[in-house]
Amino acid sequence: MAPRTKKKAAPKKKAPIKKKEVTEDNSSYVWIYGEPTIKEKCYEFHKDLQEHIEKVFLDKKPNCKVYIYGKIWVLDFAKMTEHNAQKQVTWPIKRVRTSQLKRLKCRGIAGTDYEVKPAHGFWQDDDHCNACYYKSTIPTRLSCGHVFCFQCLRCNWIHGRDCPTCRMQYSREMFVRPTRSDIDFHMECPPGYQEDCAGVLGPAPKTSARRNPPRGHGGEPEKYYWIYEGRHRPGWFRFDPRSEYMIEESFKRKKKTLLIYICTFRMTINFQKMTQTSQSHRVRESESFLTNSRAIKRIPAADYKKYVLRGIAGIRSLAYPID
Repeated sequence: MAPRTKKKAAPKKKAPIKKKEVTEDNSSYVWIYGEPTIKEKCYEFHKDLQEHIEKVFLDKKPNCKVYIYGKIWVLDFAKMTEHNAQKQVTWPIKRVRTSQLKRLKCRGIAGTDYEVKPAHGFWQDDDHCNACYYKSTIPTRLSCGHVFCFQCLRCNWIHGRDCPTCRMQYSREMFVRPTRSDIDFHMECPPGYQEDCAGVLGPAPKTSARRNPPRGHGGEPEKYYWIYEGRHRPGWFRFDPRSEYMIEESFKRKKKTLLIYICTFRMTINFQKMTQTSQSHRVRESESFLTNSRAIKRIPAADYKKYVLRGIAGIRSLAYPID
């Protein structure tokens, strides 16, 4: 009998290699800058600048200019850098997709960190301020989740108080050279506050008694902003809308001066000298008040780009493209 021979096992068929499907990234592009490098710390450019920067880049122009918080910056698309007008500071810039921001560990927008909603805990959804009971002017959220007017929180902090609702402590750092990218510089005074001011100031003077107010587009009275001089750096800030409304209405009534409290400080607005004089609090009764005077101006709202405006209510917030 012939010996049996082992049959060779048939080679196993290799399973076909599946090609990885390349998914198209439909996310939009966004411009970011490093401070000082993109790897160390990066932010998105201000939301009011993104569309302009992208358009200039797609038009294949070598550079573009933008105005950020009182300074002019030049973006160089060849070197992918930005520098101020004096070329004293240079930072890298980059065009990325929004889906890449997390991987790049982008911190926020225009120098301010992203607002992250916690998974648990209180989170106020409306914009009602429980300190002044008006609609929040410059809504500001504390770590506890409550929302108040920025000026109300500043007043509250000056008196050494905690959150007006839950008494949780908050840091004074939010008032040290504050920067915000979520503020509408052209915001209006809340209607409810306007009605209450009318009750204090009395009826508005008739149009014929006024000094021929100029007309804007559509035949409506021209809108004005009241601005005050910055204390430490050159530039101007717009008054917060509520204080501004009181100042404007007093000016229309041809008052020579106005006594107004801003962040618990007693301010005297002199319409003849165009100054704002504040008096600091006394620590002891024997001490005298310290006075501080600043220049103020009334400017047409349409001309705001003609002035070195940095923001509103002491908050660096104004950014716009330069054509």
